Amino acid sequence: MSFTITHISPVQVKIDVQVPSDEVAASVKRVLQTVGRQARIAGFRKGKAPLHVIKRLYGDRINEDVIDDIVPRQLGVALQEGELYPLSQPQFDLGTLDESQDFSFSATFEVAPRLEALVTEGVTAEKFRLKVNEALIDAELGRMQSDLAAIRDLEAPRAVAEGDVVRCELRQVVDDTTEGEPIPQQDFTLLPDRTPQGMIDALVGKNVGDKATFSLGEGGEATFACEILEHKERVLPQLDDEFAKDVGDYETLADLRADIEKRHLTQMEERESERLRTAVFDALCEQNPMELPPTLLQKQVDADKKRFASMMSQMLRDAGAEDDEAAGMQRDDAAFNERIETDAARLVHRHFLIEDIAQREKLEVTDADVDAWFVQTAESTGLPLPRIRAEYGKGERIMDLKGMLLERKVFDFVLPLITIEEKDMPSQGDANDSPSDSPSDDG
Repeated sequence: MSFTITHISPVQVKIDVQVPSDEVAASVKRVLQTVGRQARIAGFRKGKAPLHVIKRLYGDRINEDVIDDIVPRQLGVALQEGELYPLSQPQFDLGTLDESQDFSFSATFEVAPRLEALVTEGVTAEKFRLKVNEALIDAELGRMQSDLAAIRDLEAPRAVAEGDVVRCELRQVVDDTTEGEPIPQQDFTLLPDRTPQGMIDALVGKNVGDKATFSLGEGGEATFACEILEHKERVLPQLDDEFAKDVGDYETLADLRADIEKRHLTQMEERESERLRTAVFDALCEQNPMELPPTLLQKQVDADKKRFASMMSQMLRDAGAEDDEAAGMQRDDAAFNERIETDAARLVHRHFLIEDIAQREKLEVTDADVDAWFVQTAESTGLPLPRIRAEYGKGERIMDLKGMLLERKVFDFVLPLITIEEKDMPSQGDANDSPSDSPSDDG
């Protein structure tokens, strides 16, 4: 068997394979014997019919089976010897089969793009100097204080203030003159994270026995009448060493502040590490353009659209939509499609860039790397090591894990090769202190 490789483009290859006649004849014989063992032919016992009889009766099938025998096997040998790894299903151009002649066929398929050389000159990325400001620590201490506040009767009657606790009887206003049945009495802590702001605004400044109305919803769809039945105040504990001992295993308030700072800094470091990796690979992609395999790129686009549709469908179901309405959720405007395609191209480009660097530098993820990640994750999460191994050690999870670890290895390799510009971090309120990123208030 001989073959030639033609690079139609950086991501498309055609391989022409020529199979010698003796190998074709051997394949024909194997197929005839296989068919002969299964065929029932009048005048012959099963499996005893001569090969020329089988060939005469099953000629078309024989040719198809021979091609099915030769093509995958010989293509596999050619791919291995040529070190080719198809990313798409090959498109075949088959020659005419004649067991006395050489048999030729070709296969065209997509392959991964490869860089002639990795360009790192001129690649820059920003790295932020991380610091937890005192206001961030004070804010978390304030939330801890609020959680441990004592509720007590007022020493003397006064108007309701934000932060107080009031017991109310609510009735929904049906129209301008009619109120519904009373809703069971309940206590409200007048803080924005616990009670709707509209209700707080309506009750602050009122006294026990007063009534107020307020509306809820973006368009004020629901209006309620509220009567204040009881009024109590919340007393915050002092921020001192005793407070620190109450909220955790701390000896002093300084120890508590240091732990809050450490937790925030750890979270900031994790976010900054991910941000820097993204910035570095984006910059490398810009300096190292690649032609991307169309089939794989389209698969990524389709997967992203499907994921978006699934997410929107779930949101609709959560909002009470019917299943068929939610299942039909689609979006097909030009701006959305362009963004999906741009993001998909960016992801695929990054994947092939990482694979290319790993291959040229012989970087790989070993079993020891995976085991080390298991141990580190178990220690950082407090979960049992066997549970971590069971959850991440098989199927797609282990493939995703190895991909992440390979990306980190490649990042560690390229980081010294590019220019890193250190800068003061942006305002923590903008870059590092979104509510979803803040540590738990449990103390």
